[in-house]
Amino acid sequence: MKGRNETVEHKLVSLKRDIDESPLSVLRSELAQKNLSLVEADTKIKNVAEERDEVRKKFEVLKKDMVNLKKQMDREQKDTLGR
Repeated sequence: MKGRNETVEHKLVSLKRDIDESPLSVLRSELAQKNLSLVEADTKIKNVAEERDEVRKKFEVLKKDMVNLKKQMDREQKDTLGR
């Protein structure tokens, strides 16, 4: 009886290993990993796009401030030369 139980248990372990190492299981595992990689890449893309939009907004504000500063400096220079 003990020997039969060990044989059945050995077969069960062997079958589980065969299932885990089967091409279909390996393929499923690889597919799950690729899907995870895609989700991570999409998240990074979204974050980079948000950062890009923030930088563009800051650039536009800075550009507007620089134009206003240039106009102010030109007016001050004109006033100084006009005196």
